Amino acid sequence: MDIFRLQNRIALGFQKASQACGAPTLQYRSISSQSPLDNDPVGDFFCIFDDTPNFAFKTPAPWGHAFRYAAPDNSGIIPGDYLVTNSTPTAQNYLQDTYFVCRCESARAILVTLTNATISLWCCDSPTNEKTVGLTVPQGPVFRADTMIAENWPVSLLAKHSGKPPAARLPTDLPAQAYSLLMPNIPTIEVKSGLRVRDNFGLSYHISGVEYSPYGLRADLEIDQL
Repeated sequence: MDIFRLQNRIALGFQKASQACGAPTLQYRSISSQSPLDNDPVGDFFCIFDDTPNFAFKTPAPWGHAFRYAAPDNSGIIPGDYLVTNSTPTAQNYLQDTYFVCRCESARAILVTLTNATISLWCCDSPTNEKTVGLTVPQGPVFRADTMIAENWPVSLLAKHSGKPPAARLPTDLPAQAYSLLMPNIPTIEVKSGLRVRDNFGLSYHISGVEYSPYGLRADLEIDQL
């Protein structure tokens, strides 16, 4: 039996198992840097998600652990795709989750990341004087001059540790919280240090480091203290 035939049989097995006990799932694929979930779905199927690769369904997913395993028919799924579960809920206690695909391998379950925030990316303007009050902005550039380069991307945004205290070293200063960002690689743009991140909770961050990989993009963020 060749690998392609074996892969087709395993995909069929995943499909049958997901139809029996999986969640209704929509698959989305980004084509630009703007709002990947606003595109038309490229797939509609049932999918099993679990915290363990053997899909034992013994425990719920723990807090702070973003990685999950998924077992759909993986023949049409690629890294970077989004999987949105239960978009039309039929049960009150059924979760509506959004995942992005990190890695697909033949004859194996898919590695996905559970998202918990939606962000946009902004290119920062150089610091300027705030003309309306005639004073220099105390921390960072004026927001109104930033340029948005990516919008409405579901991501995993998890707190890591406290960062360095502000340079002023005042008695009331608190260290800036540091965060870890996981998301797919974005088509058409380069994510780099210095970009501003804004989330759906109204918070603003700066990217201090970026790692590109076949799994997606991992970045270190520090929250803006304004």
